[in-house]
This record gives sequence, C-alpha cells and structure tokens, in this order.
Amino acid sequence: MLTDQMEGQALRESAMAAYEKEDYEKALPLLQDYLTLRRDDKEITSRAGFAAKETGAYELALQLLKSLVSQDDSNYYHWWWLSDAQRLLGHYEEALASIEQARDLAPENVRSELNDYVQYTAKLKDQTPSWDNFDQHLDFSQRHREHRRVRQQVEEYARALAVAPDYGLDNQDAIGRLAWLYQELAIQYLYMDDPDPAIDYLMEAEQFLQELQASSELMRQKQYLAIAWRQKAENNSDEFQRNMQRSADYWKASLKTALETKDVVYQRYTQGRLLETQCAFLPLSEPTVSTLRESNLKEVPWQGPINEFSVAEAVYGEGRCRAEEGDYAGARILLEMALPYFEQSQYLTDKQRLAEIYLELAYILTKQDHPSESLLWVEKAVDVLPQTRSQVSIHLFEEEGKTFIQEAIATARLRAYLALDDKEKAFELTERCYSDHLAELPAKVLMNEERRSNASSEIYACTARISMLEGQLAKANLVDDREAAATIEARLKESHERIGWLEKTIQLPDFQLPNKQSRAPMTLQEMQNALDDNTAYVVFFSDPWGSVLLGITPDSFFGDLMDINEKNLHAPLVSNDHDGALESGRGLRSVIEEPPFSDLLTKTIMVGGDSRFLPFIASLFQGYDASVDIHVGSSLTPVPSDTTNKNSTIRYVQGREEMSADLFEEEDDDNAIRALTGDALVLPKIISDIQSNEILHLGCTLYQSSPDLMQCELLFGDGSEERRLPLYRLVAMKLPARLVVLDWAFAQDSPAPDPALLTLVPELFRYAGAASVLVIDPEKTQLRRNAFFSAFYKGIRAGDTMSLFQHAYLAKKEMDRDHSFYWYGLSLVKQ
Repeated sequence: MLTDQMEGQALRESAMAAYEKEDYEKALPLLQDYLTLRRDDKEITSRAGFAAKETGAYELALQLLKSLVSQDDSNYYHWWWLSDAQRLLGHYEEALASIEQARDLAPENVRSELNDYVQYTAKLKDQTPSWDNFDQHLDFSQRHREHRRVRQQVEEYARALAVAPDYGLDNQDAIGRLAWLYQELAIQYLYMDDPDPAIDYLMEAEQFLQELQASSELMRQKQYLAIAWRQKAENNSDEFQRNMQRSADYWKASLKTALETKDVVYQRYTQGRLLETQCAFLPLSEPTVSTLRESNLKEVPWQGPINEFSVAEAVYGEGRCRAEEGDYAGARILLEMALPYFEQSQYLTDKQRLAEIYLELAYILTKQDHPSESLLWVEKAVDVLPQTRSQVSIHLFEEEGKTFIQEAIATARLRAYLALDDKEKAFELTERCYSDHLAELPAKVLMNEERRSNASSEIYACTARISMLEGQLAKANLVDDREAAATIEARLKESHERIGWLEKTIQLPDFQLPNKQSRAPMTLQEMQNALDDNTAYVVFFSDPWGSVLLGITPDSFFGDLMDINEKNLHAPLVSNDHDGALESGRGLRSVIEEPPFSDLLTKTIMVGGDSRFLPFIASLFQGYDASVDIHVGSSLTPVPSDTTNKNSTIRYVQGREEMSADLFEEEDDDNAIRALTGDALVLPKIISDIQSNEILHLGCTLYQSSPDLMQCELLFGDGSEERRLPLYRLVAMKLPARLVVLDWAFAQDSPAPDPALLTLVPELFRYAGAASVLVIDPEKTQLRRNAFFSAFYKGIRAGDTMSLFQHAYLAKKEMDRDHSFYWYGLSLVKQ
C-alpha cells in the first residue's frame, strides 16, 4: 500500500511539474493517470480540465470542469475555464452564462478582464450581420487551428459567413474577403481528404474572383480546383480517368492565365504540375504531353539542389517522364535534385507529394538492382505520413479502406522483398495488408464525444453549404446551364444525405468492444500447407509505377516485377478502351503464359491482393483450363480433415421475398436445417447462439444509408427496426459460424453502393468469428443463385469429408465457372 501511495505521489509531482511549465501536452496524460487513482482530487481535476481545453480535448475539458462546478460553484476560475470549453464547442449561450457567473464571483481587480470575455462571447453569440461579428468568428477560428480541430475551424468559418452583411458590387474589400474565406474553407476540406465540399466552395469563390477581375487570384483558384479533382481521382478508382482529365483541364486554364499575365514563375510552376498530372494518366506519346514536355524541359536546370517551388515542379515533372520511359538514372538525378524544396516545404499537399517522390525513388532503385537501398526510401515515405496529418485531427468520419499512399508503400516493399528473394517477408506483407485491416476495424466504430462534436460542427457547415449550393443552382437555371444544374442537384442530394448520417452519428451509442485478439497473419509455410496439389494462390499488387504478381503452390513461391502500372490498368477499365485493355492484358498474359506462371494454368487459382483490379486479373485466366476464385485478402483457414459436413447445421435466413424455399431435398434432416421466414425474421433469431459447426445463410438486402460505411445496414424481410442489422454492430458480435453465406441484393432506393462495401462486409463477419464467408454478387439473378445453392447444399448434405470450399468449387463448375461467387477465407483439406 505504501509503495502505491509513493508511486501515486511521484505521478502527481510529475504531472504538476509539467503543468507548471505549461507543457500541457505532456501534463494531460499524467494528470489523467493520477485521476484514475484519486478521482476526488479537485486540484488535479481542475488542472486536467484546463490542460484538456488548451490541447484541443474540448469534450474532456467540458466533462471535468462541469463536474467541478457541480461540486463547488464558488470558484470563479472553474467557471471561467468552463466557459472557454463551452465556447470552443460552439455552445455560446451556455458559455455566456458561465463567463457571467465567473465575473460575478471574481475579485474586483479581475472583473474588468472577465467583462471583456463576456463581451467577446456575446459577440460570438450575436447573429446580427456585421463585419465586426464576421471578424470575431475568424479570430476565434484560430484557436481551433492551433488545436488541430479542423471541423470546429470549418464551423467557425461557416458562422462568419452567416453574419456577413450585405454589400454593394463596388465593395471590392467585401468581395475579396468573402472570396478568401471560401478558398480557406476549400483548403481545409482538401486537408481532410474530402474533395467534394472543397470543389463546392472553390466554385463559389470563383464567382467572387470573377467580380473582382483578379487574374492572379483566378489563376491560383484554378490551381486549387486542379488539386481537388486530382484528390477526387485518387479517392475513386472507378472515376480515375475522368477526374484526372478534369484536374489537367484546370492546370491548363491556370497555365493559360499565367501566359496571358506574363507571370514567368507561375508559368513554370503550372507547366510542371500539368506535365506531372498528364504523365499520371496519359501516354507520353500523346501529342499534348510531348509538346508540353518540350516546353517544360527548357525550365529544367542541369544541376541542383533546387529550393525554389516553381523550378522544383519543372524538375519533378521531367523526372516523372524519365521514369515512365525507363531512363532510371536520369529520373533519379532529377528527383533527388527536387527533393530539397519538398523536404523543407510546410504545405500539407507537398508532404504527400514528398512521400510520392520517396516511393518513386524506391521504385527506381529496385529497377537499378538496389533493393536494400530502395527499402530505405520506403521508410522515408512512412516517416512523412504522420506529418501530413500534423495539423489535422484524426477523428474524422470516412475511414474505410486504405489510402493511396499506404497502398503504394505496401507495393514498394513487396517489390523490394521480391528483388531480394526474401519470400517469407514478401508473403508476410501480403498477409499483413489484410490482417492489419481486420485489426483496424474496431477503430472505425469507436464512438466518443469528440466524434459527436465533429459531427455537430459538420452538420452546421453542411447546412450552410446547402444554402450556398441552392444559390448556385438558381444561377445555373437562370442561364439554362443544364450540365452545371445537374451537377449541383447531385451535390445537394449528397449534402442532405450527409446531414442524415451525421445526425445518426450523434445518436449512436458508445461501444464497449470485446477484447478480441487480432487474427495472426499466416506464414508462407502455413499457406503452402493449406493448399492442395491442384490449387495455387496468385497475388497482385499495383502502384503508379508498376505491378507485382506472385504465385504460390504447396512447394513453390515465385514472382514477377512488371512495368504495367495503375495508369495502364485504369484507362481501359474505365473508358472501355478495348485496344488499351488488350495491350494491358497482353503484358500480363505474357507473364502468365511463360514459366513458372504457365504451370498454374491447369489448377484451381485463387486471386488475391489489390481489390481494385481483382476481376481484371481473374479475367486473364479465362480461356485456359484454370478455375479462378477471387479472394480479397487471404488469411486462409485450414479445416481439420476429420470435419464431417453431415454434422453441419444450416440456418437458412429467407430475408428476401424472391429467395427459394425449395433448395433442400425432402429427405434432409429437419433438425439440421433451420429456415427462418415471416415472423421469425428478427435479429435475435437470425444472429443469436451461432455454433461453430453452423452455416449461416443470410438472405438480405444491403442498404447504403450513409457515406460512413459502418452505418450501412443489412435488411431482412420488410426492413423494420428489429429486422435491420447496422454493420457497426458486427464488430461487437460473436458469430463463430463455420461459414457465413452472404446471399444479398442491393436495395432499390439505396444510393449507388460504394465498392468498398463488397470487401468490408465479409471482413466484418470474419472479424466477428466466421471461419469463412461465401459472397454472392448482389446483382446476380435469383435463377442463377438457386442453381448454385442447390448444387452446393446437395454436395454438403451428401456427408463426405470434402471442404466447404471444394463443394463451392464443384458447384461453380456446374455454373460454367461463373465468377459471381467469391470466397473470403479459404478452407482446404489435402485429399
């Protein structure tokens, strides 16, 4: 006991020492640790409350300081600090009452200072339009900037716009201030990797800048739009080509203005950015690219280092072209020349581009047979990532999937490991990409007060943005600009839907997540032991510079480093460019048709890796004797050879009206097949008491109710309250089924589903404990489903010792090798 007291006292002294030095970042966790030992220590509680509000933990500050004033309402400091926390959270009315209470309790010599705070808070609360109130909100927004609470900063900007007074068309100062603020709003959304609202605000800013006839500002405005459309392209592979073209178009418009205004520096800058953008999605032989490259080359110096931004962009653009055409020595020299500028730049967008340069250098060094040095550059890229978010709170909303940079980092490492012939590390990396994603799933549903506050702030900003968009729509209709009107109407619909799910976020319960151990990645040896002699696993990864293809059989591991990059894959997939698709296919086919990959062409092949291109990779094996099954992530689960399918029970949830009730033969044991229909379609009966020998067949409808994928729902029957399963609930469930069958379809009134859902949902079921998940293409006809499942269950009920996967494989053979049935988590038994 004495030792505990001594340790507690030492902790208290350390916490107070950091606090007295105003090192609140260090003090806060120490103060919190001490409070777990002594919750009744009011002095430590007050210090923790103050430190929390000074470090951006507004919600914690509010909680601590409210508890203090409820116990003792006579301390004016506590009311003062509580007012500040309330003000930071936008609770201006409560903040005003608290600061008035502090003033009234304070000694005479402090009341004047506190009265200033009263007036300051009253101005924030005041909704009267005036430039004074406008400036007050802008001033207060800097507190949020310092604390990296970007959602609250955006809310404060929106509040400033709400109190902007009317102005005349000749008021250049007012127009300029509004244009600047709309641009600032856009920049914050770009920092948060949310390009759609950024584009909304930039389009509004452009109208103000056109009124000002400010050529130089309009030039930079086009730059921001180009960056936003590039970000949108990288976030959505389905629209990659189209959005990249929009980005290039805005760079061209910016370059045109630079040429007209004879701004030499900006001409050099936009020219380099345009070349780098075009290089990312167009062939270098394209006339517009080759002409631009000739012009850009005149701006490239012969030696470095480069510390000036426009020259760095010219050098970077040419470096990308050299790497694309295989001049790796020249590309390396140029990229290393440009590095000094990007390494010292404080712009967040430049931090991401710095990571991209590091990864391109890693690619080049692997191509130059220096894979060990390549890995050093990859680690440099990894070290940059935290800096890209050093000014932004990480508790945002849409967190599903991996970022573009993270995918590129994984591919770069895989490329180097393969070049080093380090088979174990190469395979471990492919496994970790999946198992780490599974381990990260709980973080996506954690609810806390900060997330709720962020949602409240975004609701305010989104509501204000709707008014702005409605104004833009009226103008578009006035001039009969139907294309612009259609775009704005789509954004209005998305914004209303966004408010709906943000409101739902606020209402979500706090989660007590189970203490689940992460699924350990398989080793290469375990993987090979799981495969039988007629089965191979093929893994594909791709990044902007090239691709990696791995082949794994029970007794071999091999791979190929290919120059086919994302540009080669995106263009034909999106634009239906059959010649381009054929060319990309030829490059991959040439690898597949030569040993050692050609040895796989008579086997059952599982394709895993980069989910964006799996169907394309699977299609390359069509026409051969191979049977292809798509896997998103491996994490294979071997099943003991003594497993008897006859002992498995089937819970058949007939949650869609069109599902067949006649899949099972009459002689099947009723105790082994439990069909749920009609009134039985309620969650307790659907998902409770799942056994390890059970096959859970879920007939349901997928409804994407929000951009936050974890809030989407599986609907059973009529989809009433007790027949809806939100995805976030799966994380806290125990569903140790032998197999979950996702026999789902898209809801007719649901927005176009996010492709990430088709990988996220099976992963959630596996996180909940399912050994494997069999997934049906949601758009597959019921007739085809019935044929597959009849064959699948007939085989299982026969009572042999084949694995479930093998029965699925046989059922697919009867379907002419239909690739609409995907398996997550392989179960193989060597026969």
